[in-house]
Amino acid sequence: MDRRRATSPPPDLSDELLYQQGPPTADEMNLADIWVAVMRRKLIVGVLAVGSSAIGLLYAFFAPPIYEYTTIIEVGTRYLGGRIELVESLETARVKLADGYIAQTLREHVTESKDAKRYEVKVEVPKNSQVLILTSKGTAENESTYVTLHEAIVGRLRADNLRVQEAIRKDLEARLELQQRSLAELRQQSRFFDAQLRRLEGHGEMPVNELSYLTTLRLADNQRAQAEIVSLIDSARLQLANMRETQALVSPMRSIDPIGASKGVVIVFSAIVGLVIGILVALFFEFTRKVRLRADRVNSGGMS
Repeated sequence: MDRRRATSPPPDLSDELLYQQGPPTADEMNLADIWVAVMRRKLIVGVLAVGSSAIGLLYAFFAPPIYEYTTIIEVGTRYLGGRIELVESLETARVKLADGYIAQTLREHVTESKDAKRYEVKVEVPKNSQVLILTSKGTAENESTYVTLHEAIVGRLRADNLRVQEAIRKDLEARLELQQRSLAELRQQSRFFDAQLRRLEGHGEMPVNELSYLTTLRLADNQRAQAEIVSLIDSARLQLANMRETQALVSPMRSIDPIGASKGVVIVFSAIVGLVIGILVALFFEFTRKVRLRADRVNSGGMS
C-alpha cells in the first residue's frame, strides 16, 4: 500500500483542515520568524536601506536650504475717549490680510512677473501681543521676491488704514481750526475788556463802578471760555500727535539659520525609512512563500 496514500487525509478532510487553519497571517509570525525572513532576504533589505540613505544623502547635500522670512506689522492708532486705540482690531486686520491682501498680492505678482513658482505668505497674531506677523518659507535666491511681496502686502493694509485715519484727521483739523478761530476772537474780546477797565479806573461814580463790575464779570467769563477752548485745542493736537500710521516695525528679514531638519537627521531618517521598507518587503515575500508552500502541500495531498 502507498504510505502517503495511507497517511494522508482524504481530500475532503484536507480541505476542511485548510479551511479551519486559514492562510498564514502576520500575527502568526513571531520575532524568530521575522529574523529568519529578514536574514533570508537580507540583500533586499540592505539594498533598500542603502538606496534610501543615498536618496537622503543627495537631498541633504544638494537640496537648497530653506529659510524663514518674517515681517512684523504694527497697526496704526488713534486717540479716542482719552485713550489710544488701534484704528482696527488685530483680528480684523488679520482677516483682511489672510482673505484679501495676501491672495491679491500673490495673484498680481504671478500676472506681472510671469513667475511660475508658488509662493506662500501666512499671517498670525502672536498671543498677548499688539502686532501682526507675516511669515514665508523659501530659498535664499528668492529673498528679493519675498521682500517685495511682504512690502506690497503691508502697503495694502497701510493704505486701507490711512483711508480711515485721513477721515479722522480731516475732522480733527477742521475742529482745531474752528477752535483756534474762536480762541482768537475771545482773546481780542479780552483785550477790549481790559482796555475798558483801565479807562474806568479812577472814576468813583456809581454808574461807572457798576459798569466796571459788569466788565469784570464779562472778562472772567471770557477767560473761562478761553480755558475751555484751550483744553479742546490741546486734546485735538494730542489726538493728531498720537495718530500712528500702520507700518512694518521690522523690514522683511531672513532667518540666520535654515529651518527644518539638519542634514544628519535627514540622512538618518532616510536610512531608517529604507530599513523599515526593506523589512516589510522581506516579510511580504516570506508571507507569500508560506502561502505558496501551504498551497502546494494541500494540492499534493489532494492528488494523493
